Amino acid sequence: MEIERICNAVDGNIVETAAVGVPPPGGGPERLAIAIVFKDPDSSTADINTLMQSFNSALQKKLNPLFKVKILDIGGDKLTTSCVSY
Repeated sequence: MEIERICNAVDGNIVETAAVGVPPPGGGPERLAIAIVFKDPDSSTADINTLMQSFNSALQKKLNPLFKVKILDIGGDKLTTSCVSY
């Protein structure tokens, strides 16, 4: 919940986010994936790389310096289970 709260505040066009730990195929530490829903997905001008940098910066400053977002998924108008199953 804390990760989502921080990510939701990164961009004013974000309605909600979901954070998911994704295990890599060969094992090892999980990768942090963030699924995003924008207020207006059609008019969103967010650059994925800039958004990922913003998420990483906010999470590392406010929560844990070891957190790093590895995957971003832009959803439609709401988050669903299929939206976050990598």
